[in-house]
Amino acid sequence: MFSVFTEVWEAKEIQVNIKAMSNYSHKVNVLRRNRDKNEVENLYNKKPSKGTKTYFTSFDYSYGDFTEVSSNELVPGDIIELPENNKNMPCDALILTGSAVINEALLTGESTPVFKVAVSKNQNFSFHERKNRASIVHTGTNIFQIRKGAKGKALALVLNTGFNTEKGNLVRSIVFPKDTEVRFREESIKIIFFMAFLAVLGYAVSLPFMIHDGVSTEEKIMRGVDLFIDTVPPSIPYCIAIGIYLSVLRLNDKGIRCISRERVSDIGKVDLICLDKTGTLTEEEVELEGFRRTKLESNLFLFNHFQTKIDSTIKESFLYYKDKLHGAFREKISKQKELKLLFTECLATCHNITKLDDKLMGDPIDLEMFKSTGWELVETQEENSIIQSSVFPKEEKSLSEKLATCDPDQEDSIIKDHYELVIIKRFDFTSKLQRMSVICKNPNEEIYKIFTKGSPEKIQDLCREDTIPDNFMEILNKYTGKGYRVLGLAGKPVKISYMNSNIIEREKLEQNMVFLGLMIIHNKLKMNTIDTITELQEANQKMLMATGDNILTAIAVSKDCNLISKDVQVFTCKIEKNEKTKKYNILWEEIEKYNDDDEDSDRKSDLVSISKRRSSMSAADDDSSISAEEIASELDDEGELKKMIMEKEEENNQLMLEELRFHLEEGPEFENIQVMFDPKKMTNFMEEDFIIAIQGSTFETIWKLRNNYVKLKDEKFKEYYNLFRLILQNTAIYARMAPDHKTILVESLKEENFIVLMCGDGANDCGALKVANVGVSLTKENSIAAHFTSEKQDISCITEVLREGKCSLVTAISCFKAMILYSYIQFLSVTYLITVHSYLLDSQFLSADILIVPALQVFMAYTEPAPTLTPHQPVGELFSFPMMASLICQTFIQAMFQYLAYMIISYMPNFKQGGCLVRRDVDDPISCDTNTIVFFMATMQYYISTMIFSITRPYRKPIYTNYVFMIYFIASFSYFTKIILVPDEFSAWLFDYVVYDNPNIKYYIFIFGIINFAVSYTFEAGIIPMLTRIYYRSKYFETLRKIQTKKYDPNLQELQD
Repeated sequence: MFSVFTEVWEAKEIQVNIKAMSNYSHKVNVLRRNRDKNEVENLYNKKPSKGTKTYFTSFDYSYGDFTEVSSNELVPGDIIELPENNKNMPCDALILTGSAVINEALLTGESTPVFKVAVSKNQNFSFHERKNRASIVHTGTNIFQIRKGAKGKALALVLNTGFNTEKGNLVRSIVFPKDTEVRFREESIKIIFFMAFLAVLGYAVSLPFMIHDGVSTEEKIMRGVDLFIDTVPPSIPYCIAIGIYLSVLRLNDKGIRCISRERVSDIGKVDLICLDKTGTLTEEEVELEGFRRTKLESNLFLFNHFQTKIDSTIKESFLYYKDKLHGAFREKISKQKELKLLFTECLATCHNITKLDDKLMGDPIDLEMFKSTGWELVETQEENSIIQSSVFPKEEKSLSEKLATCDPDQEDSIIKDHYELVIIKRFDFTSKLQRMSVICKNPNEEIYKIFTKGSPEKIQDLCREDTIPDNFMEILNKYTGKGYRVLGLAGKPVKISYMNSNIIEREKLEQNMVFLGLMIIHNKLKMNTIDTITELQEANQKMLMATGDNILTAIAVSKDCNLISKDVQVFTCKIEKNEKTKKYNILWEEIEKYNDDDEDSDRKSDLVSISKRRSSMSAADDDSSISAEEIASELDDEGELKKMIMEKEEENNQLMLEELRFHLEEGPEFENIQVMFDPKKMTNFMEEDFIIAIQGSTFETIWKLRNNYVKLKDEKFKEYYNLFRLILQNTAIYARMAPDHKTILVESLKEENFIVLMCGDGANDCGALKVANVGVSLTKENSIAAHFTSEKQDISCITEVLREGKCSLVTAISCFKAMILYSYIQFLSVTYLITVHSYLLDSQFLSADILIVPALQVFMAYTEPAPTLTPHQPVGELFSFPMMASLICQTFIQAMFQYLAYMIISYMPNFKQGGCLVRRDVDDPISCDTNTIVFFMATMQYYISTMIFSITRPYRKPIYTNYVFMIYFIASFSYFTKIILVPDEFSAWLFDYVVYDNPNIKYYIFIFGIINFAVSYTFEAGIIPMLTRIYYRSKYFETLRKIQTKKYDPNLQELQD
């Protein structure tokens, strides 16, 4: 009953905490208007296309009134005002007008404020959550600041409420978690059923003896119930849960919060750790190392020298623009200076920075990039403004300041002389596209400009071939090979109307761009990264990195933090098209070291060969010129608009319901892919010292090929299945991984029977954190995105979690074994006494069931984890060799000593045989020499089983450091020893035992107990581990023999087990 009560109390406590975390409401202003029946039917009965959500609503809210209601009354389709004053969002909503600066830390763990803008102002719109996520505000996010739109209001359309929201889905996963302990629970149920069968068998054996003794029917039933409860103790769940509960408390004291207690036992079985890089291994804050902008020399785009500061470039661009504005370049303009101007304007505009309380907020890279220009940012506060924000050089004053101090007749000339860029539209960064873009306009120019920033490889694909320097890959590999993060910059002027700028797709603009240069950034390793990784490696913990950075950057950082050896061979695979056969090949190549320290070296990279490209521009030197009309790449507004409208009508928005199952943008046909590698060399992982580093796009393609074999069982795809397993087992670095790639990776590793711990710091890791066996998020904010959240912002928390996990698992197994053995001992005692016409008395049952066993096994769980992480892996399976060998051996030992003690002592002088029959008047047994011997021996065996299963090395501290356990053990055992050796009337009355006439009997009982402990401890501490090593060594060599004789498909996981 106590066990049931504590379980219910703990469940209630968890439910209360979850409710306090998830239940939130406040007053909101909602637009209520009457709809006729046809409008409602049209709104809700129209079926959206598969994978999309389609909403039809009017943006004309001039009729109807805003009413203040509780957020609990909101329903999808309502139009509300965004709450102010630092309030949380009560629903998922789509911003219709205005904008907002929000904090999504509760959902993502990312504390950097996010800027959300209104959707396009079309009358009817269809959207997908992926495409319009920049306009969606989720439940539970905190709104720092709103900027009002039309009619002085910031409005949003309610999309989801309650459990249908993003936060609701996370809360539901906590309340109804996936069963993560299926195997452990199934095995424990099997053992309990076996014990129940044993109880029935024991009752069947003892029933004839009870009939012979004339026991009444009622007493027979009661003894059967006693036997069943003795054999299947109801306190097992409580004894197992107490260890988990104490581990959670200790983690909480160390600043590691847990929202999913059932994951604690999984930690002890973790055999692979997946680490993010930025914000996890390295600092979130960045250091801007410098720039490599492009320049023109002899018809070629070349890299300029490395610049740590660009103040001179910024000033030259400003002076050049002023000279051009004043007519200095009326006929011809300088290409070199125009290129430098585009570079400056790209740095000043291509970001997602906002202002909060007059302080710049945004991504650390964006902040450092913008600060390097010295420009100023001004955000519009006007209603219905087409401008999101504007930037201007530090040499300029803001336009409002200029106009406030000038004469009215000077306003036109001041406006024409003013240099400012307004940001019309932002295309936010997405991990899939690996870039962000902005559309800007100078009010004094007719053309618009688009700037793009992103991964250099993607920027290279988007730029005109003649603007890419010949040594692009060489320079890129030079910096990424040293561990730097590198971003590519591009831009171009375009002729386009404002109407088109709002509806044109980014893919139409992000093409044929001019490459402007590279921005080099450095993320320093966090203070404890190297020490923690070294400790994890000493514990034989397998680790890998999954990052969105360049593959060479990831390799360099991995070597710096000792994640991989500096001398290890690193192989990568890529997909290449064979122009002759028109087929795609998966090719393997070794990534060689790059040690060139000269910043301006022209040496070719050993990894990538690059063909020279000639510029098509007709200039001959640094001051070459082109006509002003040739600057803009023209887009026919009318023709382009018609084309886009037709494409919009034909556009298929059918995205798959599962977010992970997305398609490659221009992926090769699967049936045309061939694998080109040496299987003998690459699969001989036991002898070759190598690792694999792979790109996210390649990983995704091979994953899809492998799925074809899994789903279709087509033999032609089996080589991809084996290849994918090879990659999973040997890859240490996954680069250019989108959030969905990370999620696929974790799920695939779990399918290979790895127990995966994922550690990340923010939004890009949310999917992987949720699907991992154990998710650890590094954030100071309260978050429900991961099972564990660490306030300490480095990976040292992983060692704390692993130590507690192993301690908790070993404690649970030890408590389980002790309870099972306790049940066996009591079962043997009761069954044996019935066969000799005796029985245990109620006081003797209660002494074990209340005073000894539960207390000792609860206090046993208070032993803390070992101070250092051990390389040993605890056995997490009940039907494992060491578990079953231990239980079988200990059960046999206890049964043997109970029988030997009774047989030897029963032949001693003055031992009274018989006299233990029940009293006929009350059907109760009476105390006698027989049940006294069994009671004393069984009680000593309870202490023995608790002590031998408290063997703590190497997962927990020594048992003597558990002061609560030791005090209770010593006190209770001392008292029990006293009542054996120095019996007294009170104790004899309390426990219903007899005082032997032969004083030597009590010494024999005590000596038998000591010998019993010595034998049990020797088996548990020495013989069982020795047998276990022999067993697993024989399994290992048997598996190795099968591999060598080619009769077995190598499986690294089985060898690890």
